[in-house]
Amino acid sequence: MGALSPCDSFAQFDKSKLLKLAKLYKYDFDDLAFIRFKDNLRFLITLASKMKLALILPVATASVERCFSKMKLLKTDLRNKTGDDFLNDALLCNVETEALVKVENEKT
Repeated sequence: MGALSPCDSFAQFDKSKLLKLAKLYKYDFDDLAFIRFKDNLRFLITLASKMKLALILPVATASVERCFSKMKLLKTDLRNKTGDDFLNDALLCNVETEALVKVENEKT
């Protein structure tokens, strides 16, 4: 699976390992599909490395959408006059809840 990693423009790409992986999926690759896959593998990796931004963009867009969705919940009419610093802190706490769960309170 490391051969499919897009890090460093698919630096770990190894065609023989990917072909071995494809052979494990007999039901997904009949003989004709395997031959096509083998012939087009280099082209697919080249295309994916050129389109790296397009592959990452939906994930980045989803995180931004989640942040805006949280902001709509936080910035209500009652909180409309809240200062930017307080709103930023409240939004950060609301978005990064998983990280905040790990923070311990001061021990006294």
